[in-house]
Amino acid sequence: MPASSQTRRRLWSDPRIIAGFVLSGLLTWLALRGTDTEQIVAALGRLGMQPLFWSVVLTYLVLWLRSVRWQLLLGSVGPVPLRQVFAASLLGYMVNYVLPIRVGELVRAYLVGTHGGFSRSAALATVVVERVIDVLSILLIFACISPFMALPEGHGQLVDILRGGAFLLALAGIVALLMIIVFRRHTEWLANLLVRWFGDIAPGIARQAWRISAFAQGLHWGRGYRGLFWLSLLTLLIWALTVGQILILAEGMGLRIPWIAGWLVLVALAVGVSLPSAPGMVGTFHYAALVVLLIYAVPRPEALSYAILLHAVSVVPIVVLGLLVAWSGGLSLRKLLALEQADTPPPASAGE
Repeated sequence: MPASSQTRRRLWSDPRIIAGFVLSGLLTWLALRGTDTEQIVAALGRLGMQPLFWSVVLTYLVLWLRSVRWQLLLGSVGPVPLRQVFAASLLGYMVNYVLPIRVGELVRAYLVGTHGGFSRSAALATVVVERVIDVLSILLIFACISPFMALPEGHGQLVDILRGGAFLLALAGIVALLMIIVFRRHTEWLANLLVRWFGDIAPGIARQAWRISAFAQGLHWGRGYRGLFWLSLLTLLIWALTVGQILILAEGMGLRIPWIAGWLVLVALAVGVSLPSAPGMVGTFHYAALVVLLIYAVPRPEALSYAILLHAVSVVPIVVLGLLVAWSGGLSLRKLLALEQADTPPPASAGE
């Protein structure tokens, strides 16, 4: 059986995918329940072309800033031109939106590793660091906006829900940080342990010990304090522009929400999209945005229409441009999916 067929069969039989579809279906039903379709369509029609245009521009600008930040993280493993980092990011996010369980992260790691001439395991480690930065920064944002969240009476449960989600994100972030520390400080010990445990009973597994060293190579936060400063600044810009997009769309639809609501939508979306879901974050994305707007007294049809539009401008431009870039490069979804299995050991250096 071809590798791509095995990968597809493995993906679609994964329990996480089943759970994702179930959760997406449930949240989609909850979002649509009791809402008149005609009212949703009417609310969608109120959005002008100018806010829609700038929202799409911000989608691409945020992706570009993410690519700049990723290029900075990739500096620990090897130089990759920004154009290639952007293309890999675009294709990775596109695959994330059309296929389940975020296999696009593996695809973009493969692509930059191939272009940069280094191990894809090292590239994947930079993706892990990137995600840890996102989680920690969202937690910091939530801590900063919490004192300013004057929610209407009777809606304090949202803060409790977000706190619960933030706690789970914090737990995941702490575990990831501990793993990063262990990998960086005990790389050789972990590789030797793998060989010692599996060398006789499973030589195939033992031969993968090189991946531990390659992975550890990418677990860096940039180059010194200067690199950390630029990582922090880029992360702040990414989230600020995302909130700007949230507020521009709301203003374009005539929704009067306070500026703090934009940041609260951001935090809610971060919690929502971290849950298992169907491809494209369907349901989890919409319900997270909907709940926040309902709390700020936005009528349900308008709130749901807004959630649909915000999801569309976040996903559709990436998928469209990603498909065009894939087509121009002779890559199909099948080929991109097959990439996530590929990785080879780095060539031995002179004297080894």
